[in-house]
Amino acid sequence: MPAIARHISLSAALLCSTCLLSACGDERAPELASAPPPSANASPVAVMTADTRSVCAVDPATDQVSPDVAVDHGTEPVALHSVAQAADDLTHLITREYTDPAQQIGYLQIPVQMAGIGMADALFLFSGLYQCTPELLQENGCNWNLPAGGRDGNLYVTTTLGQQQSYKANVRRGTSAGDARLMMTLEGRVGDAGNLVMTAYEDDGVTIAGIRASERTANGDEHITFSTSTDQHSVSETRGCNGTLSMAYAGYQLEASWTWAGNRTRGSVRYNAGQGDIELSW
Repeated sequence: MPAIARHISLSAALLCSTCLLSACGDERAPELASAPPPSANASPVAVMTADTRSVCAVDPATDQVSPDVAVDHGTEPVALHSVAQAADDLTHLITREYTDPAQQIGYLQIPVQMAGIGMADALFLFSGLYQCTPELLQENGCNWNLPAGGRDGNLYVTTTLGQQQSYKANVRRGTSAGDARLMMTLEGRVGDAGNLVMTAYEDDGVTIAGIRASERTANGDEHITFSTSTDQHSVSETRGCNGTLSMAYAGYQLEASWTWAGNRTRGSVRYNAGQGDIELSW
């Protein structure tokens, strides 16, 4: 049986950088910088009304992943939910059906890969704190600073506004604005947390560490793509918690799909490490 390598989607550097704002708290300090005025081409600040959509998400009433949970499209970022349940259900199948220890250990790496995608992608949810919201746009034009803590200096967020509420926010980190290096960019529309492109950079501020693009349709279906120089994955999830997953990294490939029924999933997965397919159904 081919060995199955453990997959890590994000570098340790990206983990540290995306957690900075969460660790420091959400206390944006626009007075630390002189915020440039909004672009002359920018449209006026719109009065945003709640845009509620039903998606696959954690139901606050039960604290469980459920279909058709109402979320505010303007503030709730796209997140992966059913993939973790699919990985858990596949794990139960493997431990129940495959009793040979070596085979079981090898096969269990497949749901580990699936669950790892959800865990790694969750780190990007911290990045949503840098997005340009209607409130920040009115307060400071989405240009603000925040102490990064320790010896990391400050985080500097500068935003360029475009037509029809579009924006691009640059997040830099350094001891001063002059020496701050680019850490991340976010591109989207003000008041639309469901459709966002986030690009993370290595410590040099030039090399791209990863690009994550999220989409949420009017119907509540969600889609995420993520790519680095060695890793590409794509996950789609319907409002009913049915999903598909495609991964390719360092010569390994994984394809999975599942349907949701009774708080559990049923599905199939095909994994290839260059020595033939492993196919499992649960």
